[in-house]
Amino acid sequence: MSLKRILPALGGVVAIIIALALLGHRIAQKHIALRLAALKTGLIRCYETAAPGPGAIVTPDGMRAVIDKDLNAPAADPHLLPSFVKAGDVYFARATVEKGSHQIVCVVRLGNAQYFALKADRDCAVLNQASIDAWEHTE
Repeated sequence: MSLKRILPALGGVVAIIIALALLGHRIAQKHIALRLAALKTGLIRCYETAAPGPGAIVTPDGMRAVIDKDLNAPAADPHLLPSFVKAGDVYFARATVEKGSHQIVCVVRLGNAQYFALKADRDCAVLNQASIDAWEHTE
């Protein structure tokens, strides 16, 4: 077989490999986005359960009670949080938080020094280890 025949075929194989790698990356990014969206929805549902109504305050114990109940519920029961959230990965504000403020209510560890925070204004943010170290919290 001559080199002139192999090179075009090899170029096609390389193009297919690159296309598959890009597709895999795109699928992984969508999976991460879906996980974060599910986590945000679940945390907001826990937040609304812990502090229903406008102008309420969110206590660490109230938020912890809702999340602990959800995480310890039987698998057959409906859950507020996605199944990848584990009890040891959830951290709570040390002090009471006023609903609607920009303060962090709770944080879920995503892994590798990345954390997902829910704020009292229902906004969420991905935080790094330095941010968590600076935040006063309990486990």
